[in-house]
Amino acid sequence: MNIIVFLGPSLSREEARQILPHAIYLPPVRCGDILRVLRFKPNIIGIIDGYFEKTAAVWHKEILVAIENGVHIIGGSSMGALRASELTDFGMKAVGSIAHDYVNGAINDDDEVAVLHGLKQSAYLSLTDAMVNIRDTLSCALSAKMIDQYNAAIILNTAKQLFYQERTIEKALEKSLENGADKTQIKLFTQFLKKSGIKNTKKEDAILVLKTIVDKNFLENNNDKNFKANKPAFLRALQKNMMCRPFSHYEDWLPFEEKIALASRYLGPAYRLTRRLAYLLADCHGLAVDENIQADSYREKINILSEQESRRTDIAATPENYLLILMRLSGDYKNRLILEQHDPLKFQVMTCFAQYWRLIERRFLRSGINPTQQTLEEYSHNFRLTHKLYTPELINQWLIDNDMDTKAYQYMISANARLSIFILQNNIDALRSFKNDTNIWWFWEALKLTGVDQTAKDLLQYPDKIKILQEKAKKDHPDLESYAKTLDFNGEQDFMHWPLAYDTTCA
Repeated sequence: MNIIVFLGPSLSREEARQILPHAIYLPPVRCGDILRVLRFKPNIIGIIDGYFEKTAAVWHKEILVAIENGVHIIGGSSMGALRASELTDFGMKAVGSIAHDYVNGAINDDDEVAVLHGLKQSAYLSLTDAMVNIRDTLSCALSAKMIDQYNAAIILNTAKQLFYQERTIEKALEKSLENGADKTQIKLFTQFLKKSGIKNTKKEDAILVLKTIVDKNFLENNNDKNFKANKPAFLRALQKNMMCRPFSHYEDWLPFEEKIALASRYLGPAYRLTRRLAYLLADCHGLAVDENIQADSYREKINILSEQESRRTDIAATPENYLLILMRLSGDYKNRLILEQHDPLKFQVMTCFAQYWRLIERRFLRSGINPTQQTLEEYSHNFRLTHKLYTPELINQWLIDNDMDTKAYQYMISANARLSIFILQNNIDALRSFKNDTNIWWFWEALKLTGVDQTAKDLLQYPDKIKILQEKAKKDHPDLESYAKTLDFNGEQDFMHWPLAYDTTCA
């Protein structure tokens, strides 16, 4: 049985594996992660910890998509308790006292479970105390008569007023004295803490989530909701984003194809263009499905669509036109005659991209889709800045060097704007709701189509080649942090320490 658990500061992975040894443990969940892991065909997903604030939190809708696909979702302790309490009516299993307190309305605020914690290297060590833990610790102290009701209320209210990233029991006690708490009572409660420690309800509930998965009895009464999740444009866009990219970070257990995809990031421009090609493939397939083209595979459907398009004569454009446009946009036009020989991989990716861009662009033109004048001016301005065309003289020289006149330049900017807005920025649904196959990993298909998968496989098998690319990038890009992020690394550290994965988000 394929089990995936999203776990961070609530429980160490070592302790988790003692309870549920065969699960795949991932960092705290964030927006898109549930949709991303669906391609691993999990039977059960356990959500314990999750990110928020500095990155979008996991969406309710993506959990519903997983449930719709027959995945059993169980949550408790932290982000899992929040989402489970909100989605119990749709089949998500809520486990533990924290989740039940949310369900019953005993607690309501998200900050009850929020903590500041360390990075992955520190095993997500908690640096602050969760409000639920402070609340339950005070309850235990009251039962033990180690604090009275009045002073417990002062401590509780003081802790609640602290920002979650600054909230510790020690700071709450210090501030409580300023808020009128009795020194004797605070001293008594401090003695209780020294003896018993803070009650870690989040850890207890995290353990309960894992034990519930081990027990598997919840499977009999779970996911009995027969429903179809509504998929608005934003969710469809998120699904496509997840299927047009590699996995978020390296893990030893990842399938070989996923590791190849991650290694392809070191190919720089070829990787970025392949990633964009994945979006083009997805949208070309959406067009084919929308036109009810019947075939056994997505490639056959797109090929039929392309053949139909080629037979139309109302718009005169060939794949070569778009290849040359792509070369002008990338700055490769001057070297067009030798590009295939000097950089065959880049040339192959550009040729494939141009072919599918042509197909989409002709459909745009036939539909009369044109960016606004303001949008065109913005794209033209950004293009001139990128290519350092600061004066009319420089612009004119660029046009001469690239065999273009003003009309051709304007079309290039317009075509690039349409490509960027509707395809690369994933807004195709703004035109019409296209059906798409969310089970196809479009990025992998783009890698195979272009042959980039073989080059990336070579990098994976010979890590010294990756070291060469790392050093070259370090030399060519002074701001390696920014460059690495354009390739979907977490930053310079992640880029320079393959295959280690560094998680730099703190929440």
